[in-house]
Amino acid sequence: MPPKQKFIILGAGINGLSCAYRLHQRYPDAHLEIISDRFSPDTTSDVAAGLWEPFLLGDTPTELVRKWSHESYHYFHDLWRSGRADECGISLVPYVAVTAKVDGLEEPIWKDFAFGYGELSAQRLDELGREHGVKYV
Repeated sequence: MPPKQKFIILGAGINGLSCAYRLHQRYPDAHLEIISDRFSPDTTSDVAAGLWEPFLLGDTPTELVRKWSHESYHYFHDLWRSGRADECGISLVPYVAVTAKVDGLEEPIWKDFAFGYGELSAQRLDELGREHGVKYV
């Protein structure tokens, strides 16, 4: 019989526990060990709101980031649709990104599968700019 698979997960916040949960789903007989300096209710995740968006990608290939982003986004959406949003701390909220950089923002790789993606009108950018004292583009 092959040896039992073993996984070590670093961190007991939302990322570590989500990783452990997904590993357990895929490898139900594996040994999972979570190593962390803090556990619930003493993690940052217990009190901080999170915003889903891939960042700090380094040299990770775009196609992998897009694949993982798509899977994660739909995983969280499925939890929300299942009626477990309160239990899991998931909310669907509007998200707006603006910039004052002349070259604008890069188009996100998730734009074709995240709900409500679109560009703001020039009028809305002007309104936001007046509110914040910035010329958004």
